Amino acid sequence: MSNSSNSSRRLGPVAGEDLRLRSGCDVPERAGRTRASKLIGTTLVSAGLLCGTVGLTGTASGAATPPTPHASVHRLSEVRTLNWAGYVATGRKYTGVQGEWIVPAATCSHNENSASTTWVGLDGGASGSAAEQIGTETECVNGTPNYSVWTGAGASVQGTYPVTAGDLMFAQVTSNSTGTSYQLNLTDANTVTGAPIWQLGTVVPASPAGSDVTAEWITMQPSASTSPYLVTTDFGTVAFVNVEAVVNGASRDTISHLPHTEVYFMDRNDHVLPTSLSNGGLEFSVNWGVS
Repeated sequence: MSNSSNSSRRLGPVAGEDLRLRSGCDVPERAGRTRASKLIGTTLVSAGLLCGTVGLTGTASGAATPPTPHASVHRLSEVRTLNWAGYVATGRKYTGVQGEWIVPAATCSHNENSASTTWVGLDGGASGSAAEQIGTETECVNGTPNYSVWTGAGASVQGTYPVTAGDLMFAQVTSNSTGTSYQLNLTDANTVTGAPIWQLGTVVPASPAGSDVTAEWITMQPSASTSPYLVTTDFGTVAFVNVEAVVNGASRDTISHLPHTEVYFMDRNDHVLPTSLSNGGLEFSVNWGVS
């Protein structure tokens, strides 16, 4: 579950959420179906991210300006993970990541308990460093939909930030370049005017320091350390737009122009899958329950 204080069941911060919280590939597989949604507006094996032996490698190097208009030549692979679906950028030093999405509506069966989170983050695919993440959670709690702010990395959210299905979210994580501190921002905006309804900002110290070698745009089934619900909520489709990363504090680029891997997971007998990148690498969707 989230550590947001806008839920009576959430009493404090949650430890960092990343794939290192699970080891091996013996996680039970779980469920799916697709519903449309409209939106306005380092080796991963060593981190415990991947099932099997496929790895992602890359060195932390690299050059905010507008995205560089060069060819898309960096897709590395498509990899099954334990509980992530989306895209992971590697092979650079990433000092910022951002994305937007509409909070998806939960479809809940009678007495269902399930959860899914949608977020952007840094270093979730890196071994031995903290993972800094912020986004939203969509749950079914005893058959009733529930929505909230979600953070990884032990970030403490102070105050009340109401979240409902259909809210437009803008999320951003920024490193201080040394990996010792991160700024996590989340804005709930009016879907017609784009005007902020509320804005959340928190600074998170990192220990050990982050290596800033991966950037992520993910919809996830939470792990047992942050949620009691190990079944993925039927969220239909989450559409990510304006997804970009900042490389080495200088150039801002889209996923298509960065070394990246497309990741997916199994939920019961179906896939939770991202679509191909579109609009120059600025957009993609994650679909729940693709047979």
